[in-house]
Amino acid sequence: MDWLEAALLGVLQGATEFLPVSSSGHLALAEHLFGAQAPQTLFDLCLHLGTLVAVIAFFMRPIGDVLTGSAGWAWARLKGAAPTPGQTAAIRIAGLVVLASVPAGVVGFTAGHDLEALATDPTMVGAFLIANGCLLLTTLPTFLGKVPWKPLERFPWLAALLVGLAQSLAILRGVSRSGSTITAARHLGLSPDDAARFSFFLFIPAILGALVLEFAGGWPEGGRMGPGQAWLGGAVALVTGVLALRLLMRVLRAGKLYWFGPYCIALGLLTIATQ
Repeated sequence: MDWLEAALLGVLQGATEFLPVSSSGHLALAEHLFGAQAPQTLFDLCLHLGTLVAVIAFFMRPIGDVLTGSAGWAWARLKGAAPTPGQTAAIRIAGLVVLASVPAGVVGFTAGHDLEALATDPTMVGAFLIANGCLLLTTLPTFLGKVPWKPLERFPWLAALLVGLAQSLAILRGVSRSGSTITAARHLGLSPDDAARFSFFLFIPAILGALVLEFAGGWPEGGRMGPGQAWLGGAVALVTGVLALRLLMRVLRAGKLYWFGPYCIALGLLTIATQ
């Protein structure tokens, strides 16, 4: 049973981490419904690593462009040469990611445990899922209107900070990190592709910071599941995560992100009704 459970948890983590339905909310409900517990274990680490690798693999080219372009910009400055437009764009995107990562980092380090405690009650998780669904419904074409698209390298600094503030809400179980950041980025003028790209650029420092906080007490032990099940869960989360990212991009490009709103609202109402 542990092997099957490991695979199923990997599917749950990989799918809900990237689709805008809140992985933490779904995991909290799974813990409540099935009596599972989420101690600091090697299994948790492998699940997070699986989703991290999924993002890096899926966005390998744009991530590589930003990294190499930023390094080229720094090298050009050191030599006293003028950076190319591509290098300047890359270093600006890197700066936007750093700035937008600050709010979630501050919230996580200062109030992370207190805010997570608010959502240990399934009723609170249900309420946050309903709020998440309502947020997704604001991406209906009627609400987006005719917001002019900006390329990511010209995204205003203040707008990037607002997206970062939206990301900090995802510490509440039931609020989706991808849903909140992509929705905010769309309202602030990024195209569907750039909104997703910026959202998942922010995912990398966010998940690395979460891992540092979660495992600050030392390397996690194996827990109830052994290393084999832990790595299986991580591998399944990786594969499922890539598939979920493909689905999300198709939905975004079709302008249908709001499709996930009714699902979150219905799940939240069901959660509250069953208490």
